[in-house]
Amino acid sequence: MSTSIKFPTSNLANVSVYYASGKKSVEITNDAHKTICKAFIRGKGVEKIIVDSICKANKSAVIHGAGQILKEESQRTCKRGNSLLQRKDYHNFFGFHWKDMYDDLSRTCPSLLELLSSVVCDIPPAPPSKPFVHIMLAAAVALHGRNQEMSLMHYFTGFILTHGGCTQRDIERTSDRKTLSLHLFNMYAIVDRVVPASSTNSLTENRPELDNLKFIPSTQEQELLLKEMTFLCARSVIENIPQIGNLFHKIYPDHLEHKYSRFAGLKTTQYPLGLYDCNETKTADVVQLLKKLTNMYVPMKDDEIVEPVFFGGDRLTDERVQGAQQAMSNAGSAKERLEGFISKTEDFHRLMNFLEAIHKMTFIQELSSMSC
Repeated sequence: MSTSIKFPTSNLANVSVYYASGKKSVEITNDAHKTICKAFIRGKGVEKIIVDSICKANKSAVIHGAGQILKEESQRTCKRGNSLLQRKDYHNFFGFHWKDMYDDLSRTCPSLLELLSSVVCDIPPAPPSKPFVHIMLAAAVALHGRNQEMSLMHYFTGFILTHGGCTQRDIERTSDRKTLSLHLFNMYAIVDRVVPASSTNSLTENRPELDNLKFIPSTQEQELLLKEMTFLCARSVIENIPQIGNLFHKIYPDHLEHKYSRFAGLKTTQYPLGLYDCNETKTADVVQLLKKLTNMYVPMKDDEIVEPVFFGGDRLTDERVQGAQQAMSNAGSAKERLEGFISKTEDFHRLMNFLEAIHKMTFIQELSSMSC
């Protein structure tokens, strides 16, 4: 039998096989097959070119072929007494070396190690590096799935867990070994970006005798309100009508300018005040904490409160602080009544509560009929 290959054009190849009984010819049009034919003619790196061509043209065929090779190797490796992973005597336990396991698997299943090495890293790792150990453990777990007697690595794991302090039951609570519940209170001082000027008129005037005309907007206030409403309506039109937005989006201001506009974009300045050992669920602990903070941070003059300080937190903190103030409401002075702090829910928590209420009322059907 003889074979001849001809390339009459760049897009066509003729392959002829001569038998004793005659000749059989076929035209090759597939690019991968033509590459293989050219490799036969050149005679250099034929096997590599064939594999590369098939990998590009038909990956599933290559994977299926590799699977057959791995199946044969795994069957041969998992035969009784044919692998180091089946030996679990004293010598194998205390004389174990990763290099011995690698040599044993290289003898019986080299393709499996090559495949796992390609998955773990690009360059074959040297023992006993961490990638090398990953390859060995992956091979041991995979082979154990085929034959449960390939369990040397699993014996190692169980041996270390059992004799390394890990037991099969939960640690029982005793008087000297019990769960510790730590309650800590973390605080930050937030610096006001703008310090408002105090007004003395509100303190001196008798509010019940104020003239009602003071509550009616003046002409200047009406003009200011009209200006602000005009700006808000214009921004709404620009944002919601694309034709107008394309013309005015880049030239119309995004925010209404006021005398504090330059402070709005500044980063908040805050100072940590420390971590306090305080159980928020106990009113007595909160009272002691507020007394300590009153002496440290509330402005005082002649043992009287000059100005109260905001004390912000989440809803639970707000509730605990108000509960502590209510518990001390019968004290003799404002300081002892803990009136130096004004408890409030911080903006972030208020917004989260607002969004949570919207979610319950609009998106959760079973809760939509409930009041928030």
